[in-house]
Amino acid sequence: MDSWIIIGLGALFVVLGVLAFFWGRREMDDYYLVISQRRDVREFVERSPLRPEPEALKIGGIIAAIVGVVLVVLGLVWL
Repeated sequence: MDSWIIIGLGALFVVLGVLAFFWGRREMDDYYLVISQRRDVREFVERSPLRPEPEALKIGGIIAAIVGVVLVVLGLVWL
């Protein structure tokens, strides 16, 4: 019974990680799309200043997905 809880938590982490990754990716794409349509495109060309929020979402999503996969594997091993 406990292994199903671990598998469920792992699946939740995987789903949340994937969602966070794609949310960060969309935020970065939307930001640079808006910047590229301005007359002064220096920020777009140099990617400066860097915005840490989208990258943090992507990295957090990857970490959450990895933790989720580990939990699912552990749950399956103990099943």
